[in-house]
Amino acid sequence: MIDTKIINQLTSSLSEYNPSLNSQMAAVNQSLLAIGYILLSIFFMLEMLGFYQNLRLSGGGITIRTWLEVGLKYLFAFLLVTYSSQIFDAILWLTNAAIHMISGNKDISYEFVEPTKGNFFFKNIIKFIGVGTEYVTKLTVSILVMLRFIEMYLLKAIAPVIIAFFMSDSFRQIAKNIFMTFAAVALQGVVIIILCAIYPAIVSDDLMKVSMSGAGQNWLTSFASIAKGIIFIIILVSSLRRAKSLLNVMG
Repeated sequence: MIDTKIINQLTSSLSEYNPSLNSQMAAVNQSLLAIGYILLSIFFMLEMLGFYQNLRLSGGGITIRTWLEVGLKYLFAFLLVTYSSQIFDAILWLTNAAIHMISGNKDISYEFVEPTKGNFFFKNIIKFIGVGTEYVTKLTVSILVMLRFIEMYLLKAIAPVIIAFFMSDSFRQIAKNIFMTFAAVALQGVVIIILCAIYPAIVSDDLMKVSMSGAGQNWLTSFASIAKGIIFIIILVSSLRRAKSLLNVMG
């Protein structure tokens, strides 16, 4: 079901999957850096104002330690905003490395088992349904791969604005969430490969086979093959939700 072409797509970097789109999203990322820096400056001034008001009420002053703490937090947030694109690329590189190690030279496939006995008319109906299921299964993987990359391109583009909220204690979780969301989407590729690798072993013929003989056994094998394909599609569609649940990402 996942051939070499799909595996190559899953392990592609953002620049390899669609160079033109990646260039456009990188340009958007660079354009939004200015807004990110402005937000950082606003949060920095608001935090210093809060410090000043609290210290004025307590009769103290802003110490070197206070300046150092705020300065280090601002510097860290500044680096996250500036290098958000590179950070996302690094996250994807790590998941791609995991996909390479998992996939290896394994023959990961789903193929419909055609009936060879029985009524010609019904045999062709079952064959049509089975071949259609096989096609939909392959198409589902291709669509999931495409949607996965579209979401990663989007997150990479808007990252500077969202990550700027890291400077604010109240909104820091928003900045953390975009990193975790991107990591979950990247991890989806690993989840897809693992599901494809373990599914044939878990849903084996022995689990969906009843002892029959002759044409009955042949028909049952074909029906079981179709059922496996349908279940497989359901599992694949839920792969992103599974990846997000692993990283405790909401949405």
